[in-house]
Amino acid sequence: MVNKKILMVLFALAFLFSISVVNGAVTVVNPVTATSYKGSITVNATYTNSSADITNYNTTNSTWYWNNAAITVSSVTCSPTACWGTWATTGVTDASAKTFNVTFGNQTAKVNSAAIASVTIDNTNPSCTSKIYSPYVEDRTSSKVECSCTDAIDTSVTVTRTLTKPSTSTLSITTSPYTITQSDLTQLGSYTFACSGVDDAGNSHTATSRTFKVETDDAGVSQIQLTTITSKNNALLFALISISIIAILIIVAVALTKKK
Repeated sequence: MVNKKILMVLFALAFLFSISVVNGAVTVVNPVTATSYKGSITVNATYTNSSADITNYNTTNSTWYWNNAAITVSSVTCSPTACWGTWATTGVTDASAKTFNVTFGNQTAKVNSAAIASVTIDNTNPSCTSKIYSPYVEDRTSSKVECSCTDAIDTSVTVTRTLTKPSTSTLSITTSPYTITQSDLTQLGSYTFACSGVDDAGNSHTATSRTFKVETDDAGVSQIQLTTITSKNNALLFALISISIIAILIIVAVALTKKK
């Protein structure tokens, strides 16, 4: 009788062991440390479990955590070595550098993964503003422009400054103090300055574009045209001088003829 009880106890222990994952290690695969996320992402964790297949149990046996609070992970699917699902990060408040971990288990035991540090959730666009200092600029001069972007989570937003010329060709302004130089303003007409920013999570914002015109100088002469006009004027002046000299020579020759 005693032997039967011992066998029954051993059988029960073996059964509990077979449905438990306590002998396995859990490792979070995604998200990864020091990374920013937005929208819906796939979360994934692997485990080792030599005695049981975790797919025998309900998905409620996996609990996922971010910032020390349980989160909702939908469509959780498990294989003999991993579990994964979809986390809609818009369901939590944006925060920087928080921990992420997951617990796998059953009615009798649970195994917790090591925490993944510095997981940032950011579902908010940065805010960008732009500025020009004058709606009219003389050609072959320079003009300062401003573009700044701020973000509540990301302190290093990637900013892009783009100038579109009247010919629709574009150029990037990449060097501080972010001035449009003389060599950039080589065409008369309307120019458009665009300012945009992207944060680490991929959220973006484009500020209101700014338009200015490149015109002629105060005398009404374009510096672009000035060289051509000056050359033409020089040629005309030379022709007038030549004609005048010829006319004077003719007059002198006629006068000398009459004296004879």
